[in-house]
Amino acid sequence: IGLFNSFGEATVRLLDAYAVRRIFFPGESILQEGEAGQELCILVHGHVEVQIASKVVREQIIDVEGGRARNAKTRNTGSNVGAVQVSSEPISFGDLCVLGIRERRSATVRAISVCQVRVIYRSIFLRTMNDQGEAVSMANVVLHQDVSSKQQTEMLALSRAKLFADAQC
Repeated sequence: IGLFNSFGEATVRLLDAYAVRRIFFPGESILQEGEAGQELCILVHGHVEVQIASKVVREQIIDVEGGRARNAKTRNTGSNVGAVQVSSEPISFGDLCVLGIRERRSATVRAISVCQVRVIYRSIFLRTMNDQGEAVSMANVVLHQDVSSKQQTEMLALSRAKLFADAQC
């Protein structure tokens, strides 16, 4: 998972141990645009759509059956989604909120099929990062975001300030 690529194995194992296992059924919202974000959601298995302003902008399928992604086709929703992104690797949603870069969700993530999700709450995430000495790794996450250099600088400064303020709790 992109967010976890720079973390040590011990940190990833701890976060997985602390994660709450959830099942979402078709039609259920995993994350809701505009809501305050206090958790990171990791899609382990299933098919979701990502909506911004009630328009589907992306579909994602995580399918680890047989250790590889299966082929998929875009559902006929009348939207202009394009190809469905299919992967055998889990994907995370809510990264910017759990890092403290955003306070509110920028998109809705809705289950299309039964989805297995791991939920990591922000307080647990920050405490684990602090306890494991992973604070510097969070800077790398911000630098890998798909934004301009100016936005990266602003996000990095905000992330550092938020991290150190939250870690003092």
